[in-house]
Amino acid sequence: MIKNLIFDLGGVIIRANSDHNQKFLSAYFDIQLNRAYKLWNNGDTLITGKETTEEFLVRFGKLIKKRLNVKTVKRSWRKNYEDIASVDWQVISIIDALKSDYNVYILTDAEKIHNDSSVKKGLYEKFDQVFKSFEEGVRKPNREAYLNVLSKIHAEPGECVFIDDKKENVSGAEVVGIKGIVYVDPKQLKYGLAELNVVPRKF
Repeated sequence: MIKNLIFDLGGVIIRANSDHNQKFLSAYFDIQLNRAYKLWNNGDTLITGKETTEEFLVRFGKLIKKRLNVKTVKRSWRKNYEDIASVDWQVISIIDALKSDYNVYILTDAEKIHNDSSVKKGLYEKFDQVFKSFEEGVRKPNREAYLNVLSKIHAEPGECVFIDDKKENVSGAEVVGIKGIVYVDPKQLKYGLAELNVVPRKF
């Protein structure tokens, strides 16, 4: 029986291109986008909290041989994200309906610099618990990311559904026994949930 619904943040609840970090770095530092991709290198150190935003920017500045004011760059980076990241209120309405019948959680690969935006929007308040990769120290689709959530919410894999816009992240959840939905849009999400007999009374 499904009791717990675990949502990705970016790409599901928040609409933002997955390459927004690379595009910001490319534009701000006036470097080629492909170079920004290479230097970003999947952002693992930031996303898993092994490196602070300040440490990353200092290292990045050295790599591109440019002097930078870390405080100024952080401000611009944060504002850039706030400008491009919009909440999908249709998804939020679905989650609000689900909350009366299911536990709802977030499992997100996130950098600390973008965390303030979600806090300001009040998104985390809608969920029973939020798992952020930069705090947990592990990112999707690493199996430990899902096992960590299961352990902390005291749930069996078969009691959970994970919703993410990236197939590889959903596959990672399914490997440990969690049911998965590859998110496309709100309508498809409703159908996917219904196929798993997740239909709250408010629908």
